[in-house]
Amino acid sequence: MIQFCCIAKWTFVLLEMGLLSLTALAQEITVYGAIRELWGKLGWDGGKLGFPTSDEYDAPVDGVNGKRQDFEKGYIVWTPKKGARETISATM
Repeated sequence: MIQFCCIAKWTFVLLEMGLLSLTALAQEITVYGAIRELWGKLGWDGGKLGFPTSDEYDAPVDGVNGKRQDFEKGYIVWTPKKGARETISATM
């Protein structure tokens, strides 16, 4: 099932495997897996992280290979051992 939702400058397409965000500038950003679950628990775009600003990418996290995804007000990192967790940044 595909669901559409439009909030201000963003359109969200909810897919079975993840959430695809489309900006007014036609930028596609995909949020999925454990990062998507945590972002949802934090209130989606209305929560403390705001909208996603990047796709998930490889990043060193706690000295191991992990994943990171940036948002307007911070980011979420993920590792196989510790799972997903957020960081709020006053400078983003």
